[in-house]
Formats: sequence, C-alpha cells, structure tokens
Amino acid sequence: MRVAALAATSTGGAAVDSLQEFSIGATVEIKQDDGRCLAYVHNLQPAGYIVTSADTAIRPVIAFSFKNNFDFVESKSNVLLHLVQADMKARLRLAAESGSQGNDPLIQDNIKQWENR
Repeated sequence: MRVAALAATSTGGAAVDSLQEFSIGATVEIKQDDGRCLAYVHNLQPAGYIVTSADTAIRPVIAFSFKNNFDFVESKSNVLLHLVQADMKARLRLAAESGSQGNDPLIQDNIKQWENR
C-alpha cells in the first residue's frame, strides 16, 4: 500500500478517491537485454499498476494507473512497455554520467524522494 500512496502523492495529488481500495499483487521486473533490472511494475488489485525505478538516483515513481493493468506482452504495439524501457535506459545512462561528476543536485533530490517515502 505504501507504493500506491507514493504514486498518488508523487504527482501532487491523489489520483483516486481512496487508496484503501487497492492492494499490491505481484511485482515484476522490467529488464534490459543484458538482464539488468530497469524498473519494477507493482501490479495492483483489483486493477492498476505502479512502475518504480530500480535505482535511487532516479525518482521513485515512473508511471502508474489505478484503472488499467500493465501489459507485459512483448509486441511492437505495446507502446507503454517500450516507452518505459527506453525512458529508464536513458535515465540510468544520464544518472551514471551525472553521478561521476560529483553531487548532482537532481540526483540528490531524487535520493531524497526515496528517503522521504
């Protein structure tokens, strides 16, 4: 339930009337071709999902829906899956580049987002 609350508050307001209606079911990793975890999809019950980063240098909540389920089927038409994969690859690459230059303010803010949850 903490992940659902995180998603609702991370966007500046609750996206649903009551988070009590949801529970977290299975959590599934979204991986790169090399097997490295890019993100986690927390499936919600009765419906919905929350995508969280696999790295604290990136903001915790990447995407969410409290109405639709996440489609894991690998196909050209699965825009959400491909968008999350491409976005997380780019974010991880930029975080690695920025992290090598010292205390990047954006990365520090992202880490605080994780710590404050």
